[in-house]
Amino acid sequence: MLQKIVYNDRPTSINNKNDAIKAIYQKGLKKAALEQNAFIMNGDLAVEILWKQHLPADIDNILKYTLDALKGICYVDDCAIISLKISKRYSQKEQLIITIKNKFILSKFIKKLIYTVFIKPLIKFIDANFKDIIEYEKHNHNPTTTINPNNNLALNLLINTPNQQINPSQNLSSLTNQTTNQIQKTKSEIQTPTTSNKTAQSVSTDKNPQMQAVALIKTTLQEFKGKITIAYKFSPKNIAIYIVVSKSLDAQVRKEIAHLSKEKIMALQNRLNQGQFTIHYGSIPLKSNNIKL
Repeated sequence: MLQKIVYNDRPTSINNKNDAIKAIYQKGLKKAALEQNAFIMNGDLAVEILWKQHLPADIDNILKYTLDALKGICYVDDCAIISLKISKRYSQKEQLIITIKNKFILSKFIKKLIYTVFIKPLIKFIDANFKDIIEYEKHNHNPTTTINPNNNLALNLLINTPNQQINPSQNLSSLTNQTTNQIQKTKSEIQTPTTSNKTAQSVSTDKNPQMQAVALIKTTLQEFKGKITIAYKFSPKNIAIYIVVSKSLDAQVRKEIAHLSKEKIMALQNRLNQGQFTIHYGSIPLKSNNIKL
């Protein structure tokens, strides 16, 4: 939207202290605007002023009186003007050409329209109808891990050995000793190069304790099957345990389960001498391993 006002006379400078001359100029400019069917414009406005001068003068000195004169005729208040450009050039006749237009950015308008009409309703629809699927995939994503028998033999035995029962009351050192014998036997079966007892002991003590602790946590929290989702993440001196209590349960029941599960895991830590467990409730990171009860 655009309008152009032409004033065929010399504008009054702000340096002119004669109020009568100022009033005559502003009255003349208003009359010219009304005769040219000026109308009030809303929104952000951009104003361009071209002063055709017969006698040289500073162009900035006419701005205040000119913008004030058009208040209430071309805009409600001149604070709506966000862009102002003024220029001058020589002419045989004094003339002021004022162009006013809406500061309208098409690309921004289209983006806002697309977001309001399409994207925002789509986000609401997905959130309302697919939230359960998104949460399930987030908490149960368990990428397949390839285990190398040479480097992770103790881990392979602990996870895949059939009929292996883990008693939460067993001492971690006794479990380690039992696994060491299985390591030696399995190595000979798959015809891998034999290693010294020192290497086997290193695999047993370095790899098994954390996984054994995870297995014990799984057994200890078995009673909460169907009520909680569990995952873990290892660091050199720490096992981070992540627990999400089912939101379908009553708030009081969820609080009791969280309290009881934490007590059981902390009790395991004291028995295993495993280092430090940290327990987190509420969400499960993507790069963690799920414990399937």
